[in-house]
Amino acid sequence: MRRVLNQSDLDDQLREEGFVVVPLLETSQLAALRQLYAETHPVAPVGFYSSTHVADQAFRNTISERAIAIVAPSLDRLLDRMRLLGAALINKAPGANGILQPHQDWNIVDETAYRSFNIWIPLQDTHAANGAFQYLPQSHNRLPTYRSINLPNICQDVQALVWAHMTVLHMNAGEALLYDHRLIHGSHLNQTQSPRTALVIATTFQEADMRYYYQEGEGIGEYACTPAFYLAGNPAAGPAGLEQIRMLPVVQEQLDQTTFARIFQLPLPSKASRWQQLIHFFTP
Repeated sequence: MRRVLNQSDLDDQLREEGFVVVPLLETSQLAALRQLYAETHPVAPVGFYSSTHVADQAFRNTISERAIAIVAPSLDRLLDRMRLLGAALINKAPGANGILQPHQDWNIVDETAYRSFNIWIPLQDTHAANGAFQYLPQSHNRLPTYRSINLPNICQDVQALVWAHMTVLHMNAGEALLYDHRLIHGSHLNQTQSPRTALVIATTFQEADMRYYYQEGEGIGEYACTPAFYLAGNPAAGPAGLEQIRMLPVVQEQLDQTTFARIFQLPLPSKASRWQQLIHFFTP
């Protein structure tokens, strides 16, 4: 598979680790994105918010177009023949309801032939206290999966195990995190008094056709689609209006703790002995 980034050492890191962080924005670009967010969100969102969740199609398109126009010159220098599929502004408000459980992002291309990525750009410094991006190291290349609205999240039944092995990624405002959609990631609550905002842009190879996957009975339907389907349509409602390419004879199941730990090479939590349990019970 050809490279994604113009700089060879960064491209090697992306392939091996599933992500790379680079300085990206000039001060003026960062200020322009902050202004775009303030202008389009006069009322602060609550919980975890993405502009892609807003019902108003024109609103979603406007944010995507304006944000991409701001950052495209910098991304052109970073990326090798990649196309930007759409952008969204996201926000993690302080307090409850902002946690993003461990997951992988949806397949939007045929991953047997191509890869797709997110470019995640924080608009302020991020750290553990305000809900920084966390990831499971090298989880992008452990197990082929299909991810979509009605397909099971392989982390669903093992969240505690995954959180125990996630790594917090501290970032500066204006840096860019480019990560593989297969990388398991999430973020904890924002425990500060300020919102944690970011820009996220999906990207893939210029030559890659887009795909949409949907569980149907005992298989998974693979459909042809376009960026507009994800940005302006309603992918949560299913594949209505899309052309089916094929049915994949795949049944994706939840993974139990033992299976997940074996595949992702994680140590299982040790079980306390009966004597240790009794000591703990009677210790004030």
